[in-house]
Amino acid sequence: MTLLVAVNAFRRGTGATHVAANLAALLAQAGQRVGLIDGDFLAPSQHFLLNVMPDQMHGSLHDYLLGYADLQAVTIDVSISGAAGVMAEPKGAESGAPQRAPGSRPLYFVPSTADATFSERRPLTDGDLDRLGGGIQAWADRLALDILIVDTPAGIDKETLFATAVCDFLLVVLTLDQREVQGSSLMIDLARKLMVPQVGVVVNKAPVGYSRQSVRRQIAEGYGCDVAAILPYADEIAALESRSLFACRYPDHPATWALRQLADALRTTTQQVSEQQVEPQ
Repeated sequence: MTLLVAVNAFRRGTGATHVAANLAALLAQAGQRVGLIDGDFLAPSQHFLLNVMPDQMHGSLHDYLLGYADLQAVTIDVSISGAAGVMAEPKGAESGAPQRAPGSRPLYFVPSTADATFSERRPLTDGDLDRLGGGIQAWADRLALDILIVDTPAGIDKETLFATAVCDFLLVVLTLDQREVQGSSLMIDLARKLMVPQVGVVVNKAPVGYSRQSVRRQIAEGYGCDVAAILPYADEIAALESRSLFACRYPDHPATWALRQLADALRTTTQQVSEQQVEPQ
């Protein structure tokens, strides 16, 4: 069974997209079969991190939701290499197995929108979004994914709510800015109302000299949920300018180690879910 993980932030610029992409890459490097869906229709950016060019996209999640394309047909098979996060040339999952660099791992990516005319198309309706749950589950089953990560739009809108409603694990990414701390509580409360099985908080851009114990206590008392990871602020992330994956470029950075621990925790959760699905003999 595929573990569906939704990643959300209350405000743009918090780093949820980077967390989602780097988590997916680390999980792929660890041998997991991983899917990554860019669900941010207004500001899609996962393709920049994965070095996927517009001419390599042959459709998108938006096309699928509107009934214009099959989800499998718009999937891009991206190879994750170890050092520097260099990607093999993406190739559609329908067109056969791509030639991979030695030691690279597949990552199945669905872009949000494939062109600049998104704003000219009709907006998504609830009926369109109803295709999200069953459609991505069937797609994940077809690719035998262990984990599927969905990068949702910042804030709380209907696209985010639909993705949250069908996920097994919600990761809420925030900084210690009080506006984000307060705003994120709304998303966590909604997740509980939607009966999301697990909710975790990722504290991003933690300042130098912060007390990990104090942060964990603040989150536990304020939200009633666990801190999934604390990522220290890193100048290197800003220097990359969204041109590649931080975790692949800097595998020994403290932020990468924190993400790797979170990836390991998700792998353990996947194993537990799979074991629960096994029927007794």
